[in-house]
Amino acid sequence: GQEAADLIFVVGAQQNSETVHLDAGARASFKAFRCKVMQPESEVPIDGGRGLEFKGSECFDGSMRAEARYYEIGKWFYQVIALFHKDTVTEATARRCLLSFKALPR
Repeated sequence: GQEAADLIFVVGAQQNSETVHLDAGARASFKAFRCKVMQPESEVPIDGGRGLEFKGSECFDGSMRAEARYYEIGKWFYQVIALFHKDTVTEATARRCLLSFKALPR
């Protein structure tokens, strides 16, 4: 079975008074998951801004995987994060959250 702690979704939005620094902000946020194995980050195409996607495994205590998308549109910074247990949750299930979020141009 799947425990609630096996799959965690986080969505956050922040409006900044200054320009968003997507690259630095996204890397700092994803670094907090302490993933030992990282895939190369990739661009996520969106209208009116920029998006980055990160994937990592052996996160936290080594049993978790993490996937996250970070967006900047104007002065808005968005985070969409899926944290999931590597043995009990499929990547497809975790990605459903990431793919369901749509950042709209302002």
